[in-house]
Amino acid sequence: MTPCIRGCKLRDQHLVSCLGECRGCLPRHAENVLCEVCERRLPENLNHIIEAWEDLHKQVARSGSYALKDRVTGTPQVGLVLNDHVMDLMTEVRDWALFVARVIADESPAGYPVNPKTDSMLSFIVKNVGFLSVHELAGEFVDDSARLWAKVEKSAYPSGSRRMKIEATCSETVNGEICGGPLFAMIRASDDRTSSAIYCKKNKEHKVETSAWIELGKKLRGMV
Repeated sequence: MTPCIRGCKLRDQHLVSCLGECRGCLPRHAENVLCEVCERRLPENLNHIIEAWEDLHKQVARSGSYALKDRVTGTPQVGLVLNDHVMDLMTEVRDWALFVARVIADESPAGYPVNPKTDSMLSFIVKNVGFLSVHELAGEFVDDSARLWAKVEKSAYPSGSRRMKIEATCSETVNGEICGGPLFAMIRASDDRTSSAIYCKKNKEHKVETSAWIELGKKLRGMV
């Protein structure tokens, strides 16, 4: 059993009253409990993976050449290529999510997740993070989530771009009515030819360039 994650500054430290014979009093409030920082990292890592899952899926099959892809056409011409690296990573994430979901289902009253899709299972795990934070494998769960998120981020955004969900809805008007579509920000590298922007999932024509983000923020705050 390893409380907290590797690199946690509180891990394995002892209380003043301890004689140094235990395995480390801190950061546990009680046996098998993560510190607040590490407990927060588990849902954060999983939510990052959930947000990036659609973008990771888009890296599985694309036209053109790609460093991690192998041709499946058997010809020198550029055609459909499959990214085996990404496919293996998606399988790894799914297997891990299935394992953790089974731990929750078998050892808590939560039952099994209704939707077997990977991102849905990850959402199920996030909802039960309180149970996982006091589990004997709590440290391993946090370590695994951090490792998987690092791999997903690198594979989903090979150019350095990243899509982030925004907790707000589109304020543009359509036929006199507020659009209300969900928003997401596409953050791109500074040297990317296409600048970062905020997009509406409901209407692709609703787009906000970075130069107008401050005004959009003021507008959204006024709607709350």
